[in-house]
Amino acid sequence: GHVPERLIAELRAREPQNFGQPYRHAGAMVFKRDQRLRVTDGPFLDQIVVFVELLPDLDGNRRIAALIDLFGHLTKIELLADQVEGA
Repeated sequence: GHVPERLIAELRAREPQNFGQPYRHAGAMVFKRDQRLRVTDGPFLDQIVVFVELLPDLDGNRRIAALIDLFGHLTKIELLADQVEGA
């Protein structure tokens, strides 16, 4: 089960520069289920949402699922983790 160093180097070369580094928006790692968050960017700016779960990264961006109250109905939306902060 030995992986050649050349293969490891080749795989690393394909990764984003920050691969393996701690996620830059540290707060994204500590959101708790049902935590209230304020949206800081995008179409839902200044809205309060409720954290549901972390989603798989997309293009190196950490994403979350959250609930937002739209016209009296809770709707699940996806946001980038760096578009929200603790409310």
